[in-house]
Amino acid sequence: MGDRIALTQIEQMKDGKYVKLGHYDTVNDNLTWYEDAKWIGEPIYSCRYTLSSPIYLVGIKYVLLSFLCFSVMVITVKTRVVE
Repeated sequence: MGDRIALTQIEQMKDGKYVKLGHYDTVNDNLTWYEDAKWIGEPIYSCRYTLSSPIYLVGIKYVLLSFLCFSVMVITVKTRVVE
């Protein structure tokens, strides 16, 4: 199988007719727009995205409590009564 060397035409239907908006050249990796696209509904989203993770501060009381619970769990698992 070979690579596509032809231009990829980009069209949109406007008022019942297809209108050529542009083309994509796969060989040169070039996107050319002739006319603006008409968007219906939601706004056009940006190609950029930001990834942010919230930082949660945990009080020392909760850290100590979780450590205590974990310690009790470990001790309990190790000292099970064998019947």
